[in-house]
Amino acid sequence: MLGVLTGKYNNEEVPEGFRMAFDTVWKKHCDQYLGEKTGEETRKKLRTIADIGKDVGMSMSQFALAWLVKNRDVSTAIIGSKKPEQLEENIKAIELTKNITPEIEEKLEKILGNRPDSGLDWKTRTPLKPRRQISTL
Repeated sequence: MLGVLTGKYNNEEVPEGFRMAFDTVWKKHCDQYLGEKTGEETRKKLRTIADIGKDVGMSMSQFALAWLVKNRDVSTAIIGSKKPEQLEENIKAIELTKNITPEIEEKLEKILGNRPDSGLDWKTRTPLKPRRQISTL
């Protein structure tokens, strides 16, 4: 979601002039995550993730991109930078993937609670390995 990784919407007030303030379609989409029912829980997770990112020397957007690049389940990370300095910051995320240790990945997994279900090997009736594995690189 645009702007979420920059911290624009980490508080309950929508900044003046931002898309969520005037675009009803965008607001409806964002309300799934930032609305009355789930907003505070989502914001709490975002703030916690941002704090972990700061602890390892990354902005929120760099942290998210570095995690995507390091994640074995992700084949492509698409960025949407409007300004050259945003592009430079986002590209730096590639270098910063080394800061995401297995311990950091575990912290993220606990916060997000959205690790994909590993499923079942129907031939052997045994659980498959988790799709999202903590990298050991």
